[in-house]
Amino acid sequence: MPGTAEAFSPARSLARIRTFTTQGFVVAWAIAWLVTLASAAHTWWHPLMFLPAAALSLQPILRWHSAYSGRTAILGLATGALTWTACALLAVSPSGVIALVIPAVAMVRGGMRTKLLAGSGITAACAGIGLLTLTTQSHLAGLFIIFGLWLPAFWALVFWSSRASWNLLLELDSAHQAQTDLAVLRERFRIAADLHDIQGHTLHVVKLKTALAQRLVRADPTAAEAEIAQVQELIAETIGQSRALAHGERPLTLAGELENARRLFEADDVEVRIRLAGRPAGTAEALCSLVLREATTNVLRHSQATRVHIVLSDTGLLIVNDGAEVRATPELSGLAGLRRRVEEAGGRLHVRVEEGDFLTEAAFPGTELPGTETPETETRTDKQAEKGAADGDLSRPRR
Repeated sequence: MPGTAEAFSPARSLARIRTFTTQGFVVAWAIAWLVTLASAAHTWWHPLMFLPAAALSLQPILRWHSAYSGRTAILGLATGALTWTACALLAVSPSGVIALVIPAVAMVRGGMRTKLLAGSGITAACAGIGLLTLTTQSHLAGLFIIFGLWLPAFWALVFWSSRASWNLLLELDSAHQAQTDLAVLRERFRIAADLHDIQGHTLHVVKLKTALAQRLVRADPTAAEAEIAQVQELIAETIGQSRALAHGERPLTLAGELENARRLFEADDVEVRIRLAGRPAGTAEALCSLVLREATTNVLRHSQATRVHIVLSDTGLLIVNDGAEVRATPELSGLAGLRRRVEEAGGRLHVRVEEGDFLTEAAFPGTELPGTETPETETRTDKQAEKGAADGDLSRPRR
């Protein structure tokens, strides 16, 4: 429900926490000043002496979560110091120390060391001013000194712990927002990669087949029409896959990727052999599907392959194709990105060139991929294909 999602949004939760904490500070401020005014009601003018300091101390209470500085802060601090000094000289009320304590602790910023030094200074100042009571009412000096010691410690603890908790919540919210943004970027990257794979495969085959149809349009119109029909079929299928991707209805399965690879290789007149010696599960299956998809694209785009051999085991995948140039292993950006994902899942992804064959291998620890040999011939007879199928080797002879 939209209302429920909005009610539990992080921003609204932070706003409620700040509101509740501010209300708690206001209640504590009101109680402290009511006690002070009540204890100072010996004469009619004693409570009036505290009103300016009480009014100025409300602003740091309302801004407990942010910086308290500037002229207003300095005015509040000076007013509080004068009020507490007069209170001590006249022995009005020991709780009047809050006139100085609240603006002083609200102005302190910095790390733990700074706060400890500032807290010690504020406490010493409050207790020192309380000693002035000795000049007028020496029997009350102990009470004023005690209030000058514990009230600064109390308000400092309340202010600084609340600010530390608030800053921690802001950092957690920032980290949560960063994770949300990262998840959105990852989803966009996934959709872009899927769209690249869907349309990249098909567009490459369409390019080859339209070129072939152009060459056959006069020499063999029937064959040209067949190629154009296959192009139309590929385009229609791509439209359906793109629509499914847009609606989040396109599942990634290894069986589907195997069939897609077989179909694309056959459409490009590449002999494809698939040996099923097992099947990965979970994360391994999804990663092997991505590797197979990227390897298929690379074979079609970057090689002159005439045959491809795919070997699948419980925890690994091996793709071997001919037509590779005898040189250093090329840097393929798609496989480089997949290598990181495979390694994060505890597996490995290797690409290499051996004797004119390009090998792409994805495997996970715990098992070894079954050995495979590159076919010695580019075609297979029907009997060989039937025997391979009986052994779990699904083959499609080159057309």
